[in-house]
Amino acid sequence: MSAQELDFSDIAPHDDSVFHEKMSRLVKEPGFLHAVNYTMPKDDVPVLIGELLKIDNKYDFQTQIMFPFLEMLAKTTTSGITLGGLKYLNPGFNYTFITNHRDIVLDASFLNLAFLRKGLPTSEVAIGNNLLIFDWISDLVRLNKSFIVKRNTGLREGLEAAKKLSAYIHHTIIEKRESIWIAQREGRAKDSSDHTQESLVKMLALGGEGSFMERLK
Repeated sequence: MSAQELDFSDIAPHDDSVFHEKMSRLVKEPGFLHAVNYTMPKDDVPVLIGELLKIDNKYDFQTQIMFPFLEMLAKTTTSGITLGGLKYLNPGFNYTFITNHRDIVLDASFLNLAFLRKGLPTSEVAIGNNLLIFDWISDLVRLNKSFIVKRNTGLREGLEAAKKLSAYIHHTIIEKRESIWIAQREGRAKDSSDHTQESLVKMLALGGEGSFMERLK
C-alpha cells in the first residue's frame, strides 16, 4: 500500500482545518488549565486563552505562542542556546534530524527555537505515545506539529506500526515537504551512550521505493 493510500490521521499532527475545534476543546480541559496556571501568573491565563482562541493554524501557534514561550524558557533555564552548521542546510531540501535525547520535550523544542530565530521552517517532531497519558496532551503536541510513535505493541502490531511510521516520514519529507526530528533511540540517552538504535535505521528504510540504501537516502 502506498503512502497516498494510508490513513495517517491517528499519528499525524492535527490538520489546520480542525485546529480551532481542537484548541477550543483543549482550553477547557482541567489538566491543561492546571498546567498553564502552574507556569504563569493566574491573571495572565484568561489573556492567553483569548489569544489561543484567535489562532486557527499551527504556524501561527508556533510563531505567536510557542516562540516567545521557548525564548522565556531558554532565558530562565539555560546559559544560552546557539545553532551551528546552518550553512550545511539547503533551503530547497527537507531533512530527517536524528539527535541524542536528554530531555523528553526540550531537545526538539530548542532545535525548533533555533530555527524560529532564523526564520526557518520548524520540524515535525516524533513523540512516543507512552508520554501521551491524557488525551489533552496528545491534542496539544499534535497542534504543535508533533506526530505519534506507537510503542508498547505486540510483535505483529509493532511491525505494522513501524511500516506506517516510516511511510509517514517519507510522505512528510517528499509530499508535505516538511522536515522531521526523531530521537536516535527510544528513551533518553544515558551514560553518554549516543549510539543510534539499529531498529530506528531499519524503520526509516521500511517506507519508500528502491533498495535499502535508496530508501534511507
